[in-house]
Amino acid sequence: MNKNDVLYYSNVLLALSFLLAGVTGVIKFLGVNGVALNVPWGVIGKIHDIGGIVMILLVALHLALNWGWIFSMTKRKFSKGGAP
Repeated sequence: MNKNDVLYYSNVLLALSFLLAGVTGVIKFLGVNGVALNVPWGVIGKIHDIGGIVMILLVALHLALNWGWIFSMTKRKFSKGGAP
């Protein structure tokens, strides 16, 4: 599997973990009764926590895979006569 494949799959998983953590976070914030959703409250909390941890790991992977681009763009921005 090449770098672009890893980036693609990690980005898909990153989006899914973001949605998972986001939706469960809103549910927790609003205090929506988990029983009304047929999901116990503790399960919603676990899903939220796991989704957040997965998201952190995938962001780290994403940054590691794109570090060369990030470094070169930052260098270009701060060098004399750099791109706008």
